[in-house]
Amino acid sequence: MLLKYPLCVQSPELTEFYSSVHRYLTQGIEPSNGRFLRNQTCLCGMLMAYMGGSAGHPESSSLYFEMKRQFKAAGLCITFPFNEGNHLHFWDEKTRQATWQNQARLAWIHDHLQGL
Repeated sequence: MLLKYPLCVQSPELTEFYSSVHRYLTQGIEPSNGRFLRNQTCLCGMLMAYMGGSAGHPESSSLYFEMKRQFKAAGLCITFPFNEGNHLHFWDEKTRQATWQNQARLAWIHDHLQGL
């Protein structure tokens, strides 16, 4: 399968996060250190949950900044990367609990697990 997004070197910790998201979405297995809300959150929200929920502030996390750098390197908006920078599209998707039906978001996770 061809990759939609260019791969760059990523930390083992970020790889494990993407792997955890993939396991959750495909098998329903939640990570032991966080709670994922499949239909009510985005990738950044899942990262916050992965880091421990509201106590883990992703803004202060190197994983958060690493993921944002990946978005930028791929030419994506760092705020709404899978909605072409359109916050209204994102909020519509979130309101409809359809964030995980967004093929760009799913492709991102898939692409960042290739070669493992």
